[in-house]
Amino acid sequence: SPSRLMVNVSILKPVPPTTAEVNQTFCEIDGKMVSDLNVAGAGVLWYDTEISTTPLAATDILVDGDYWASQTDASSGCESASRLVVNVTITKPLPPTTTESSQSFCIKDYIPSSPTVADLNVSGTNINWYDSETSTTALATTDLLANGNYWASQTDASGCESATRLVVSVSVVNPTPPTTTQANQSFCKAQNPTLSNLQVDGTSIIWYALEDSTTPLSSTTSLDDGGVYWAASSDATTECESISRISITVTINDISPVTISASSQSFCASENATIADISVAG
Repeated sequence: SPSRLMVNVSILKPVPPTTAEVNQTFCEIDGKMVSDLNVAGAGVLWYDTEISTTPLAATDILVDGDYWASQTDASSGCESASRLVVNVTITKPLPPTTTESSQSFCIKDYIPSSPTVADLNVSGTNINWYDSETSTTALATTDLLANGNYWASQTDASGCESATRLVVSVSVVNPTPPTTTQANQSFCKAQNPTLSNLQVDGTSIIWYALEDSTTPLSSTTSLDDGGVYWAASSDATTECESISRISITVTINDISPVTISASSQSFCASENATIADISVAG
């Protein structure tokens, strides 16, 4: 053909998005998604490789590694041929640790107060305690402990809290004090009575010489006439004692021996004397 048609061609070259943070760090516990990546641009699409043709969903959870972003021109719909790379680090603090997964607290040891969350024994920094594994409301360190499980997280220097938690089983022990139907108990001196002879109802009884004494008496301790002895119950597993004690007052009866008017006494065979005829006083 003697004439030619001229066609004008324009190659659209959108630039990729930009960012001042090519390295971006997130806390594992926050569950950040692709949509949380910080870049400046319009129609941004994210990929898991530089050459992938399948964009990531905005709701995909971020993991450690590189992410590539393209930008799409709104008027033409052209996507940038080059991509911006962003390196993602997910900070994953470990939970605290403990050698005591089950912890017992004696109410008596905290009188006049009670054990609190602050008394739980774990190793870690910036510990937060929760009443469930998934709770988002931390307990106050002054909250009173109760029987049950408590979960602890640890927060590192970056401010990230551990996504997993340590569970501690708590027992608050308050044994019931002993009881007795005989606040006054009597014994014969000839029996050589000891603390083990005193009648009280309770578990793992511990005896004391005074109501506020901290030194237990041996169960083989001999009883004294007029003595007052104090008993506490205790938990056999934890050795926790009851808060209150009961007292037993002891009387030791010492019967005087008989007296004999004559150490030698004679009887006639014809009298058919018996033991009853021996002259004694008592």
